[in-house]
Amino acid sequence: RKERCEMWLLYLFGNYEEAAEVAAKNHGVESQWLARSPIACNHVFYSGLTSLAMERKERCGRWMNTIHRTMNQMRGWTSSSPWNFQHKMELMIAECAFLGGDMSAAAEAYDSAIATAAKHRFIHEQGLALERAGIFYLESCDHAAASDRFMKAYDCYIQWEAFSKAAHLKEQYVSYIEH
Repeated sequence: RKERCEMWLLYLFGNYEEAAEVAAKNHGVESQWLARSPIACNHVFYSGLTSLAMERKERCGRWMNTIHRTMNQMRGWTSSSPWNFQHKMELMIAECAFLGGDMSAAAEAYDSAIATAAKHRFIHEQGLALERAGIFYLESCDHAAASDRFMKAYDCYIQWEAFSKAAHLKEQYVSYIEH
C-alpha cells in the first residue's frame, strides 16, 4: 500500500526527483492492478505529472515517452468517464502547454481543470490544479494571479483537511498567501 501512495505524496510535496524514482521502480505495475482501479488511475496520473515536472526542470526530452503514454491513457479514461477524469486530463494538458511555452493554452487549461474539479467536487485535485496554476502564473511574472491561485489552493487543502499540505504550500509561497 505504501508504494501506491508514495509517488502521489512525493509529487504533492514537490519532491519530483524522488517521485520519478518511485514511478520508474513501479513502471508497469498498474497493469497488475485492476486496469481502472483508483490506484492504477492515480499511478498513471501522478506518473504523468511527475514526468511533466521533470521535463520542465531538465529540458532533455527524456520524459516525453512517459508524458505521451500517460496522456494517452488518461484520454481513454476521460472519454469513457469524463466525470472522474476530465479535470485530470485538463491539468495534464495545462502542464503540457506550459512545458511547450503556449501560455494562453496553459492558462485556459488550468482554468478548465480548476472549474471541472470544483464542479465534480474533487476538492483535493482542485487544490492541486490551483497550486500548479499558481506556479504557472508565478513563473509568468503575474504575481497577482499567482497569489490568487495560491490562496485558493490553500483554502482547498484546508477544506480537504490536508493541513500538512496547506502548511507546506504556505511555507513555499509565504509572500503570496495572506492567511
